[in-house]
Amino acid sequence: MGNWKMILMAFLLVVGVIIGTLISRDPSSEQLSQLNGLLGGFVSGRSSQSVWGTFLYSLLSTVPLVLLAFLLGLCAAGAFLIPIIPLFRGLGLGLSLGYLYQTQGLQGIAFSVLIIILPAILSCMAMLLACCESLTYSVMLCGQMLPNSKNVRMWPEFKRYMIRFLAFLALLCIAALVDAIFSASFSRFFTFEGV
Repeated sequence: MGNWKMILMAFLLVVGVIIGTLISRDPSSEQLSQLNGLLGGFVSGRSSQSVWGTFLYSLLSTVPLVLLAFLLGLCAAGAFLIPIIPLFRGLGLGLSLGYLYQTQGLQGIAFSVLIIILPAILSCMAMLLACCESLTYSVMLCGQMLPNSKNVRMWPEFKRYMIRFLAFLALLCIAALVDAIFSASFSRFFTFEGV
């Protein structure tokens, strides 16, 4: 079963989405106020941001997670922390989706589908691929420290690692562009009360 890393990372992402959704399912007035402070600006900002502003916002919301995966992959002990990244990303998505449903009902679901979920599929795919790659590299580094380990020429492996992460960053740019286009195309159809 060669895809176990991708299955694990996707599972953790889904678990994060479920936890985030459950947290926002039945919020108290204080929790709803906190969620409104965290996510209300995102919702209202989508309709007033320029395409370039949305592109940058989208890019800067996911690039740090991929860069964190890159750095953790360069550590032998990073393999233990890498699974937290998709869980964290899923938690953020779940909170956003649950908040929109709780505060806006069906209109929140439509906003989620058109402006959050479809563009997030690409950025989550880049993040999951990055986490799998960093997990592989971290485990390889850890294996090099064990006695009687098979010697691996690290420089070619590191170059491959760098090239793959550049490809993941390119995919994040495409995801941010899709996000900006979807926001510019669809956000004008939504007007939210109390956001």
